[in-house]
Amino acid sequence: MTTQVSYDVTALVKVKCHKRSSTNFCLLKDKEAIASRWKEHYGDLLNRDTTPEMEALEKLPQQPINESMGEPPSLKEGQDAIRKMKNNKAAGPDGIPAEVLKEGGPDLLKHIHALLYKIWEQEKIPAQLKDVLVVSIFKKGDKADCGNYRGISLLSTTGKALARVLANRLTPLSESILPESQSGFCPNRGTADMIFIARQLQEKCREQNLPLYMAWRESAKTDARAGTDRIKSFLHQDGGKKDYSYFRLFIHASQGSDPTQNVKVDQ
Repeated sequence: MTTQVSYDVTALVKVKCHKRSSTNFCLLKDKEAIASRWKEHYGDLLNRDTTPEMEALEKLPQQPINESMGEPPSLKEGQDAIRKMKNNKAAGPDGIPAEVLKEGGPDLLKHIHALLYKIWEQEKIPAQLKDVLVVSIFKKGDKADCGNYRGISLLSTTGKALARVLANRLTPLSESILPESQSGFCPNRGTADMIFIARQLQEKCREQNLPLYMAWRESAKTDARAGTDRIKSFLHQDGGKKDYSYFRLFIHASQGSDPTQNVKVDQ
């Protein structure tokens, strides 16, 4: 049975923003109507139905179970997670930048590690750590169209530390099973070589007057989320421990959203 995840999209906070169009192309001017439109936009975007491809997952070979993935995070893991956070980045709902945690010293690190350890043991994540603040950044086109904005999710700084601990444990696992053809969103890999090969094929086929068939897919508002059942089965088959997959799903699929607009009004 597929687990349906519902995102709690709350109202827009009071900020300066462009006028937004409703779904019937009516220009909205009232602040409450604009806030309701953003809530509707992100609600539709984040609450899409996902159909798990369980048959494909069942064909994957079972990997040895890695017991260490179920162990609570160590003090060093928490320290590494905080150290790898980037500076000069926008803070999340807590308003705390990463620099504060980095310069907090060993005492603050011990408190953060104690919190992460308690979360892991109790299997409960505070809402302040998993909720995100969605900031809409304009891309191009009509500024009154919500679809022309890119939503950036800002997680709280401590929530980032927990997510980084999980990511650091998952990265070696993913690198061992991903094919060489997977270039995007992988460490030390890029799409430059793939683009170069595609251009070379086009050039050589044109020179030799040979037919070339290439398929291109353009994705608008690509939804990177997967069904919870699909993620759970994948982690179990590829060495993830049962209690570890719970946290991975909790962070990835149970986030709430507070859509916030930071674009100033055209005068």
